[in-house]
Amino acid sequence: IFSSLASVFITRFINAISNVLVLTWMVLTHTPFTILSTTLPILISVNVVSMVAYTMIRYAEVSHGSGDSIRSRMRNIWIVTKETLLANFLASATTAVGFAALMLSTVPMIVQYGEVVALSVVISWIFSTIALPACLLIFPRPRPRDWTSKSARWSLYITENYKLIFCATLALVAAFGFIGRKQNWSAKLFDEMPKRHEARITTERVDNRMGGMIALDIVVTEKQEYAWNDATNIAKLDQLTRQWRKHAYVGSAVALPDFLRAANLVKNGKLPNERKAIGELLFLYSFSDSRPVDSFVTGDGKETRIALRLHDLSADKMDGFVERATAQTKRAFPGASVYATNMATTVHHLNNELSIDLIYGFWQALVFIAALLLIAYRSARWTLVAIVPNLIPPILLL
Repeated sequence: IFSSLASVFITRFINAISNVLVLTWMVLTHTPFTILSTTLPILISVNVVSMVAYTMIRYAEVSHGSGDSIRSRMRNIWIVTKETLLANFLASATTAVGFAALMLSTVPMIVQYGEVVALSVVISWIFSTIALPACLLIFPRPRPRDWTSKSARWSLYITENYKLIFCATLALVAAFGFIGRKQNWSAKLFDEMPKRHEARITTERVDNRMGGMIALDIVVTEKQEYAWNDATNIAKLDQLTRQWRKHAYVGSAVALPDFLRAANLVKNGKLPNERKAIGELLFLYSFSDSRPVDSFVTGDGKETRIALRLHDLSADKMDGFVERATAQTKRAFPGASVYATNMATTVHHLNNELSIDLIYGFWQALVFIAALLLIAYRSARWTLVAIVPNLIPPILLL
C-alpha cells in the first residue's frame, strides 16, 4: 500500500507497542493467558493496522501539495485526526462491544476471553490515537502508491447492476445457509498432529490395534442388594456387551460377565446360571491381590459397569453413540438407574458446548453492535446496511 519504509515502520511500531501494553496489562492484573488468548495479538494487530493505514492514507491526501513545515504538518495532522477519530473509534468500539457480548456466556473461559479482548481493543485504540499523530510529525510523510488514489471502476458495475448483485448475493446466502443446516461437529481428539509425529503414531496404534482410545463407562445401579448375583441380569449384561463389541465404533468392551466366564473356563467356559454359583465366583475373586472384580461391581452388589473403549470418533458420532448406548441399557434394565461417564461423555460434549456458545455469541454481538451503530448513525436503514454484510462470511464458512 505504501512506497515509503517510514510508513511500514510506523505501522509496525504502533502495532508492537500496542501488543506489549496489552500483555503488560494482563501481567499487572494477573489475567491468565489461556489457549483462546493466543488469538489476542492477531486481533490487536488487525485493529491497529487497519486504523493506522486508513489514517495515513487520509493524511497523505490532505497534505498533498501543501508545504512540509512543522506548522503545515501539524495543521494537516490535526485535520486528519478530527476526520478519522469517529471512524476509528467506531471500528474499535464495534469490535470491543462484539467481544464483550461473549461475557454473557455461561462458560468461564469464554467470559474471560470476551473481557480480555474487549479491553485490549480499547487499550490499542487509545494508544494508536495518541501515538500516531506524534509519529506522523516525527517521520517523513507517508507515500501511498498511485493505485490507492485511482477510481474503483468495479464499483460502478455494482451500482449499475445493484438488483442483479443483490439477488445473486441473496441466492448465494440462502443456498449456503441451507447447506449449513447439516453442519456436523466433526472434531476428533487425536487427529491434529502431523501424520508422522510420534504421538500421532502411538495414538493411532492404540486406537486401531489395542482396543480404542476413548473410555466410556455405562453404569447400572439396581435398587436391591446383590442384584448382580442374579443370572438373568448377568445374561442381559452379557448380551449388551457382546452387541456393542461388534459395533464399528467400539474397540473393546469388558463387563462382569467376562470375569464370570473366565473363572468358569476350567468347568465349561459358560456363564453360571445359578445365583449361588455367581456368588461363589465373586467370592473367589475377592481373594485375589488385585481384586479386579471390585472395579466392576460394588461391595453391596447394587452397582456394575460396562467398560467400553471407543475409537477416536468425531464429536457428533460420539454423542450419538453415548445416547444410544444409554438408551439401550435403560431398556434392558427398566427399573435401574443408568448413566454414562468417562472421557467420551465430557471432552466431546464440552467442545460442542463451546462451539454452540460461540455461535450464539455471534448473534448477541450483532445485536449490541447494531444498538451502538443506531446511536452513532441515528438511522435504522444505515445500521441495517452496516450489519447485513457481516452475515455473509459466517454463512460461507458454514
